[in-house]
Amino acid sequence: MRTLALHVPESCFSQVWEEARTLPDEGTRVHMLEVLAPRVPRRLFSQFLQAARAIPGEGTRVQVLEALAPRMPEEFFSQIWETVQEMQGKMHQAKMLEVLAPRVPEEFFSLFLQTVQAIPIETRQAKVLEVLAPYVPEHFFPHFWAAVLAMENGARQTYVLKALIPHLPRERLADVRGMVQALPFGEGRIELLEALVPYLPQEQCAELLEALFPLQPGERFAEGLEALEALQATWTTRWHVLTLAVLVPRLPEERLLALLPAVLKVVRVMRPEEERVRAFTRLASNVPEGLLKEMLEALWSTGMEQDRARVLAKLLPSLSEAGWAKVLELAIVKMRDSGDANFLLQVLRVAGSLVKQISPALLYPALHEILHVLAQRTRGDALVDLALLAPVISALGGEEAVAEACCATLEVGWWWP
Repeated sequence: MRTLALHVPESCFSQVWEEARTLPDEGTRVHMLEVLAPRVPRRLFSQFLQAARAIPGEGTRVQVLEALAPRMPEEFFSQIWETVQEMQGKMHQAKMLEVLAPRVPEEFFSLFLQTVQAIPIETRQAKVLEVLAPYVPEHFFPHFWAAVLAMENGARQTYVLKALIPHLPRERLADVRGMVQALPFGEGRIELLEALVPYLPQEQCAELLEALFPLQPGERFAEGLEALEALQATWTTRWHVLTLAVLVPRLPEERLLALLPAVLKVVRVMRPEEERVRAFTRLASNVPEGLLKEMLEALWSTGMEQDRARVLAKLLPSLSEAGWAKVLELAIVKMRDSGDANFLLQVLRVAGSLVKQISPALLYPALHEILHVLAQRTRGDALVDLALLAPVISALGGEEAVAEACCATLEVGWWWP
């Protein structure tokens, strides 16, 4: 019967529901309610809710109500809310508050927020506030903001702020900027900064950079080696470098062009490797075409292939056709100089479906160069890499070209060592 309940169509729900209600074993009956809850038609919701509220065990009652909540019409919120307020177990109550947070009617919001603030375990409170953040009615926002500011644990406050930032008015974003500046260099500042900067204008990102990396009186971040050297003098920890990696891609282009080469230079010698890749990934979100060479040379200093793939996955989607031409050209030169096809292969592999957007005039030379290198390998090694080129071959000649490449490989396979 459980298998049937998992796939019951709405037209048959009432029959299955009646059978479930008559099951003699209470545990089986409650389990069936939990299975049926996500499929309750609106016309039977009242009956089903009444049965769920009558479940004697609070833990199992919460499981059924949790499964039922996504199907809840707004007019039934008051009944579920009454059940939540009657719960004795604070963990059970907090779990239900988290499930109900996206569905709180405006007239219940003030009471709901008060109940959340009364949760004694701050970890659970933070989780409910995080889920609730995108659904705060406008005129209740000051109350919600005050609740977030009242949180004592900075890490949990950061989680809530990250969920809230996309919905903040401009004046509140200024408050978050102040909070970022007040935090010490560390993971908390990085997390909050990463959530904030996509919503700040470029000039405000530049102002924030100057606030976080203060120079001597009269100095400002500007073009020129002297300003860069002054900035480099402050890069004493990995948190400084990661902060720069988050902020620099968001600067106005003139400042980005001036600062990015210096940042890349520092990241190249950053340790440990995982932190270096982390910084490269953030910098890759906005690399001007004129600095693609510096970016790729820095990236190729990274030893692990999977780490380079992570950075390329961030870099490649934003490239223009001119950018793709530059990247392919640089990868071909790297392959010629090193005799290693992996650099170009990796670019094409990470590109995936993006190769369809690249002009055939750019892809043909790249494919020609890489096939020439693969032809010098043993059959076993070359076939593995040749398979990775299937999307490129398909983009240039369709499935017919892929089939012909396979046939050609089979034809020469008998003599290919």
